[in-house]
Amino acid sequence: QLVFLTFHIDDWTQKIKDTLEAENKKKPEANYALGEIEFWRNKSATLSTLHQQLSLPIVNTVIDRLRLYQEENAGNLQYIQDFEENFRLLTNLYNEAKDNMKFLTTLERQFKNLALEGTDIEDLNIIEVTLFNWTLL
Repeated sequence: QLVFLTFHIDDWTQKIKDTLEAENKKKPEANYALGEIEFWRNKSATLSTLHQQLSLPIVNTVIDRLRLYQEENAGNLQYIQDFEENFRLLTNLYNEAKDNMKFLTTLERQFKNLALEGTDIEDLNIIEVTLFNWTLL
């Protein structure tokens, strides 16, 4: 059973590392506001899925059992510490992506209006005032 549990925690740790590496390499494809929104939306979705899976109770059960076994047998807890450190990094990046999406979603409609062709000067004035008010918040 110990081999089975350590296999899973090592596998989870590697999945976190691979995901963090891939996400940290990504850059927004388009150099404009809507591209930035799409970048953070995709990052948030990817990180959310992994974070939710690794927040399931079974993951804590595996860690608790491994910790108990290691304490009883004076073993090395390094693989548990590696998992927890990488999960902390995942959580930080996930929270950053989630917060950025929350903020950018409030501005998305205005950016879409700006991107539309045929936006007249009156519409631009309304958008400008709206964006200015958001920055004051």
